[in-house]
Amino acid sequence: MLALRVFPAAALALCVIASVATAGTYAVSASCDNSNVISVSWTFYEYPPNPTGHPEWVGWDVYRQSLTDCGSFVRVSSSPFARTPGATEGFTFTEAAPSQGTTFKYRVIPVDASRNEVNLGANCEFCAPNGWVSCPELSAPLTQGTLTDIGWALLVNPCAGSCYDAFYISPIPESLKPFAGTDTGLRLFGSAGCGTVEGCALTVDHFDVVNCGPVPALRASWGRVKATYR
Repeated sequence: MLALRVFPAAALALCVIASVATAGTYAVSASCDNSNVISVSWTFYEYPPNPTGHPEWVGWDVYRQSLTDCGSFVRVSSSPFARTPGATEGFTFTEAAPSQGTTFKYRVIPVDASRNEVNLGANCEFCAPNGWVSCPELSAPLTQGTLTDIGWALLVNPCAGSCYDAFYISPIPESLKPFAGTDTGLRLFGSAGCGTVEGCALTVDHFDVVNCGPVPALRASWGRVKATYR
């Protein structure tokens, strides 16, 4: 399903990180139910021996972007979700899907009392602020681009001029291997999970060919994939 969920392994890794990390961590997931209602969920894990701090940080705001339209992020939370300093706590934002057959990217950010973003910097490790979803599930591609084979995974190079994101795909599906290293564009439908040191992974449900064309200037690097969740 297209709803973004942290994979079980990633969820386990996130819990481990919460217990041993030297700063806070969080990851965002998004899902769409049978009534076309989108839920965006996240939990901030605080590490008590080394509190995140930032007294100016009072809450969380949620932003949404349509990847189909490639528009700007729009704030969709009516007011910030209040933060409890020093606490591990979870939140869920819900809204009716603005449209169907569209991939939406949600971003959850820490904010101050004026709703300006608070840069947690080194006080936020393995933080993954983004989640992706479409309604109905699998009704729109999660990303679109060409593929690069790096041995243990395929990297997705988003089509030029698009708002789609880079992901890695591992293990590598046999059906995708012939497209690696070519200029054949693919629309990739599936789910993704972020929040571990490996970056954001894409699990492909199905795909089709699209006229993406060569995108040498946008070839994904491993650093770029990992930067997606920072």
